[in-house]
Formats: sequence, C-alpha cells, structure tokens
Amino acid sequence: MPALACGQTCLLHFLDMGWEANDLSFFIDIQLLRLLLTMSQENISTHDKIICPCNKEEELADYKQNSEWMDECQEGVFETWCDKISQADPDKQRKMHMFIARYCDLLHVDISCDGCDEIAPWHRYRCLQCNDMDLCKTCFLGGVRPEGHEANHD
Repeated sequence: MPALACGQTCLLHFLDMGWEANDLSFFIDIQLLRLLLTMSQENISTHDKIICPCNKEEELADYKQNSEWMDECQEGVFETWCDKISQADPDKQRKMHMFIARYCDLLHVDISCDGCDEIAPWHRYRCLQCNDMDLCKTCFLGGVRPEGHEANHD
C-alpha cells in the first residue's frame, strides 16, 4: 500500500502543476501511463480470489436479513441490537460483525482499533478470519497482532 500511496501522490503532483501543451512529449518520454499502470498492478492483491457459490435464494435471504438489521439499527436501538450479537450462534455473530463493518458509515458507529484502542476513522483493516478484529492503519502497518489474531489471517 505505501507504494500505491506514493504513486497517487506523484500523480496528484503532476495534476497540480501548470502544464503546457508541448509538455505532452515529457509524458510520452517517461511513459507515464505505463509507469502508473505498472505501479498499480504491483500493488493489487488478487490472492484467494473467490467466486461466491451463493445461489439467488441465499443472496436474497442475505439481502432481507441485512435490510431487517438496517431497519432495526436505524430506529435508534443500535446499542441494544449490538447486545444481541453475544447471544447469537457463532455463524450469526460473524454475519452481524460483517454487517457492522460493511455499513458502519451508515450506522454512525465508532470502531476502535484492537491494537491501540483509539477510534479507527477512515482506513482500517478488518481481519476476515477473526470475529470483530479491526486495526487502524498505524497498527496494521506496524505489525500489531492483537490476542487471537494470527499472522496468516487475511
């Protein structure tokens, strides 16, 4: 990710400069498009690419469940809704945690980092194997591993 951020910074710098029409040859000489494409390709991870084996009925059931949970949370009872998580079976707990992670911007919840206990705004990293494990960018890049989180987790 740091290389991608560097590439974005360079591109923004290029866009911020006052270019003339005859400067196009500079972009051609440095092969800017190829450079940016190569940088992007080197920073895109496609490991464990999974095509969802869900059928339409399962997708519709998930949609209805998420819609129901969203309605419950919008009614201002988010805290009591969260209390239900601990009472649910492990599979449903995971789905509820993923619902919160997916829609946290709409739910207006503050998600705290499990590494430093600070509120994790904007960029955060969610473990796909652990239940309810989020790290802020600083802790993730610093290699912080909360208890129960393994190095081989995504």
